[in-house]
Amino acid sequence: MSILHLELDCLQSQNHFPILQENSAPASPEEAADHHLALICEAKGDYESALEHLVLASMAMITNGQDNEVAAIDISIGGIYMSLCRYDEAVFSYQKALTVFKSTKGDNHPTVASVFIRLADLYYKTGKIRESKSYCENAMRIYTKPVPGTTSDEIANGLTDIATIFQAMT
Repeated sequence: MSILHLELDCLQSQNHFPILQENSAPASPEEAADHHLALICEAKGDYESALEHLVLASMAMITNGQDNEVAAIDISIGGIYMSLCRYDEAVFSYQKALTVFKSTKGDNHPTVASVFIRLADLYYKTGKIRESKSYCENAMRIYTKPVPGTTSDEIANGLTDIATIFQAMT
């Protein structure tokens, strides 16, 4: 089944995914890893379907031992949980990704800082200002002493995100 066909099915029917899951072989890793289906469903406001597509992609990546890709999908899953106001599940998804990125990329990698920012935003939105501030400070520490290879765009975008959260706190 082509990606285009799957995208059209997602757009046409909210109930298609469970049928597809029950009646077809698992998607190839390339298909499952493609976030297009989840992005389309998310753009439509169909967060539950987007979540299902992301979980399917994650399962395929786990099967193939692609930890960094699973962690990236966990970030997307956390974002969907935030949209659904399922904050505890969002924290869990972000923390899973954080653990993987710290172990594979190192504690001072900008990817780790970006997860800190997502956690800071989540905690700010749930009224946990102390936790939010702590995650912002951890991210800021990484961006102010970047590891070699960190682009100036990554630093600028990260610091802008941190400033936005700090500004919202005041």
